[in-house]
Amino acid sequence: MADSSVLQIVIFRDGTLVGTEVFMPGAYTLGSDAGCELVLADAAVASAQAVLAFKEGRVGLENVGPSGAVQVNGQAIGRVEVRSIDDVAIGPFLLKFKVVGQKKPVAARPAAAPAPAPAPAPVAAPPPAGP
Repeated sequence: MADSSVLQIVIFRDGTLVGTEVFMPGAYTLGSDAGCELVLADAAVASAQAVLAFKEGRVGLENVGPSGAVQVNGQAIGRVEVRSIDDVAIGPFLLKFKVVGQKKPVAARPAAAPAPAPAPAPVAAPPPAGP
């Protein structure tokens, strides 16, 4: 079955919302270089700071830049699985991750058959002819 989920990343800088990005399953580079899939433009962020892997609804994050520059919940990381409750800090940026799953389409139910028409009323027989 194909992975139908998407990853939404909400980006804050110094406590102010600066944007959101949405990613399909795959691998992405985060950093200050314009060639990164998620650009975090700041001198405190390496050109290629981290690699994000999103597959089957799970998010992995690996610091590939200077040691200690990526933190999850205040702890420097090497490689970690990120959950929606985690705070990911890279330089002055705070990232919040949310996996959004797409529900399978529900098959339409067949329309109910119309109620049968009422049976016709019986026709009364004509009265017998008199003598």
